[in-house]
Amino acid sequence: MANPNPLPAAIHERRGTLRPSRHAQSGLPVAIPGVPKGLSAKGKAIWRSLTDKLFAAGLVADADELTLKLLVDSLLLYDEASRGIKGRLTVTTAKGNEIQNPLLGVRNRAWA
Repeated sequence: MANPNPLPAAIHERRGTLRPSRHAQSGLPVAIPGVPKGLSAKGKAIWRSLTDKLFAAGLVADADELTLKLLVDSLLLYDEASRGIKGRLTVTTAKGNEIQNPLLGVRNRAWA
């Protein structure tokens, strides 16, 4: 039975197990997508780090721009929510009730 999740040809090439007859170059050309407009300086740093690593592994193409943008946005949101929590897992409402810090939900959705 064939592996349902075969490794990319670039990984086989690095490992020395590339078999051209089994790894036809039918995929998208490896390329680093341009940095999207509107990213913060921190977002650009994350973008460059991710794309550099993916490019080195031969696992990124121009078509991945939107997916990477969504990932960077989620990482930035996760970081911002984590900083807002500052160890306070609960907060007190105006009526004096103690509830879970709403930023935990934001952070958890960003992680998901």
